[in-house]
Amino acid sequence: MAQIADFTVKDRTAADVTFTALQGASGDSPALWRVNIPGMPPVLCPTFHAWQKQNKDGSVKRIEWKIMLPVGDYTTGIVTHSFKLLSSGVHYIPQGVKTESTDDLATYLGGVLSTSQIVAAFKSGFLPN
Repeated sequence: MAQIADFTVKDRTAADVTFTALQGASGDSPALWRVNIPGMPPVLCPTFHAWQKQNKDGSVKRIEWKIMLPVGDYTTGIVTHSFKLLSSGVHYIPQGVKTESTDDLATYLGGVLSTSQIVAAFKSGFLPN
């Protein structure tokens, strides 16, 4: 099993943003990463959570995830709205499926979510028509 580690993604300006590993998944507790912004209280920093679960008979594993971005002024630390931006999803892996298939699905998911059409939809709230 892989050990939790920091990971780096790009922000809207193509600058590197590092999600720092805070805790690995254990039992019902999620794995947790946070973007630590200097001088910013942790509650105002973006986070990524992921849980691993199985159905009752153990025939299907699933990964549930969510990424949260508090809405506020990151230069002053002042929250401007009482909500967070949220994106979430569920990834299902039936037991007995060939590794090539799960590898393809994971690769497709990463690729699809990073396409300009889907990124634009996540920004605007409108899918291509």
